[in-house]
Amino acid sequence: MTDPVVAQTQADLEAATLKANIAEQLKKEAEARKAAAVADADAKAAKAKSEIDAAKAKADADKAAADASKAAADADKARADAAATAAKAANDLAKGKADTDKAQADAEKARFDAVKAGLPTPPDPTKYKIDKPAAPTLSATVAKLTFNQAKSLSSTIAASVAETLAPFVVQPGSTVKGPDTTELKKVALLADDGKGRTLLALSTATKEALVGVDARVKETMLDLKAKKTNQPAPAFGPGALLMIGSLLENVVSYATILRTQYGFATVSVTSNAEAALQALVQGDLARWEVRVVDTDALLPLPPNSSDLGAKLKALRATISAAHVEARDTARLVKQTRENVPAGETEAAKKARMAFADEVERKATELEQTVDEAEKFVAALLVTDVQGNTPFDAAQRGEALADTLTKVQRKLTFTLKVITSDADTVATDRLFAGFKVFAGNTTVARWKLTNSDGVVAGAGAEMLSSAPARITLTGE
Repeated sequence: MTDPVVAQTQADLEAATLKANIAEQLKKEAEARKAAAVADADAKAAKAKSEIDAAKAKADADKAAADASKAAADADKARADAAATAAKAANDLAKGKADTDKAQADAEKARFDAVKAGLPTPPDPTKYKIDKPAAPTLSATVAKLTFNQAKSLSSTIAASVAETLAPFVVQPGSTVKGPDTTELKKVALLADDGKGRTLLALSTATKEALVGVDARVKETMLDLKAKKTNQPAPAFGPGALLMIGSLLENVVSYATILRTQYGFATVSVTSNAEAALQALVQGDLARWEVRVVDTDALLPLPPNSSDLGAKLKALRATISAAHVEARDTARLVKQTRENVPAGETEAAKKARMAFADEVERKATELEQTVDEAEKFVAALLVTDVQGNTPFDAAQRGEALADTLTKVQRKLTFTLKVITSDADTVATDRLFAGFKVFAGNTTVARWKLTNSDGVVAGAGAEMLSSAPARITLTGE
């Protein structure tokens, strides 16, 4: 049996022990919580300190960057100041050199002025200067130079042309027996000035026009006669008036071309040289027995045997016959209208009056055709300001064609002065006096062309005289 006192004590002891353990456990828990709180507080303090340190470090870095930027700006300013200082030094050096150069120039000028001051005062050139001389117009002298050159060129060109025409040309004074002089009549040279071709064309056009107009007037008369006798009308070509008008325009146009070619305006040195050269060459060729056809000298008086004259006479006769026919027709129309047959019916009257009207219309056509034909004839014989008529020019063309048919070899002769210029120079000096110099240069070309267009010969010649002093009156 256990002692109760002891048993109670044991239980109390265990309870006390349990309580003590619980208290110890609670103590440990309290210590743990305290330690956790202390650790948490330390962590928070450490975090706060870390943030403070980071902020401080960033502030230090920002300050370092600001210090570096300021240092770079200070360096740039220092470099700029250095460059400005160097530029200013260079400018100061250049200015110093310019000042030195100016000082030297001033010194040179001072020495020149000192020398100049010892010289006499120069004269005023405007009081002694001679005006620029004007070259005088020496028309007579230039004409003389031009003629002399044309004369010298003429013999050379004529000899060249004559040589080209050999063996048809007998050279004067030649010891070699040449061909018979009758052969010369087989050669003719026609000047290539356009007049010959125009005269030939005008001759042909006028001849055809005279024949055509004459035929038209005759056809119109036949038409009228056929109507008067109630015969079928003959078949004609285009209208008579239109045809005559076209022929008239054709002939007048050729005549106008000739008037233009015979007109002269300002005469230059070149035209003077060409006129003289052509005359001189024609004279030289005549001595070489070469025939030159001059269109200006053709037909001074119309020949009696002119074919154009015969055709014009025939046209005038046709016009006269047409006038007679028109007068007879007028009487017929009047009689037809006024003479009323006995017992004439209304139908017969209408037929009679219609016949009279138709005949009268045909007579009017004839009168109009005759009127145009007379205008055509009148236009052929109208004299221009130079005293020429288209018909005269056409007869000259006819004579030219007749001349050319009589020769076996026809060549076109072209002779032109390319240039003929005269230079006049005047000089004037105070002690030498007034002097005039004149020179001239002439260039000419020639060409021989066969009727088939083949060049038989060609050449060019030049003659020049250096400016020579012209003796003035009183020198």
